[in-house]
Amino acid sequence: MQKNNIPFIDYPKIDAEGYEMPCLIGAKETLIKIKIIQFN
Repeated sequence: MQKNNIPFIDYPKIDAEGYEMPCLIGAKETLIKIKIIQFN
C-alpha cells in the first residue's frame, strides 16, 4: 500500500488455505486501513 500510495482497501479476499493468521500478522500495519475482510 505504501509503495503504490494506496490510502485504504474496501474489501480484500484472503484464501490462504489455513495460513490466514500469518497473513494477518504480516499485514498488521495495514489492517487499520481495511474496512471488511473475507476469508475463504
